[in-house]
Amino acid sequence: MRSLSWVLGCTLLVCGCPSSVDKNGPTNPTTASASAAAPLAPVRTTAQSTASGPSWHWMNPQPQGNSLYAVVASHECGVVAVGEQSTVMRSIDDGLTWSTHQSDERWRFKAAALSGTDIYVVGDNSDANVILKIGSCGEAEPVTVRKLTYKADGAANGVAVDSDGRIYVSTV
Repeated sequence: MRSLSWVLGCTLLVCGCPSSVDKNGPTNPTTASASAAAPLAPVRTTAQSTASGPSWHWMNPQPQGNSLYAVVASHECGVVAVGEQSTVMRSIDDGLTWSTHQSDERWRFKAAALSGTDIYVVGDNSDANVILKIGSCGEAEPVTVRKLTYKADGAANGVAVDSDGRIYVSTV
């Protein structure tokens, strides 16, 4: 079973989809209740398909409450979500349980990319941007690849890694 995920604030929205995803894509997550303050329904491990596409259900990974901004997934790592306060969350059981990791230096991780079991993230704080590499599917200590200044480099907001290990960062 293939799962598609979107991160909305501190709530992770997951769609359980059949093995062949409809070419029109998943349903719009905004049709689900957008209120993060509303009580959450019990988590289901599979979502039922509807005539308009797969259905969505809310997952609120605990025990943290930081906003999450990016999610990546692979066979080796499972699902990894990153966000505020250097939060890195990982699930290897389709979102049923999550482990949470945070580094001592606090960044707002805005984007993530996978290369094998290494996760590359871009983040910012009030002074700078950073590109970090976090090994072991997000469970190792982060290693700084490069610090970027707002004045010279702009605000980093996206990251990708190609098959040769080259890192690409988008800035605004």
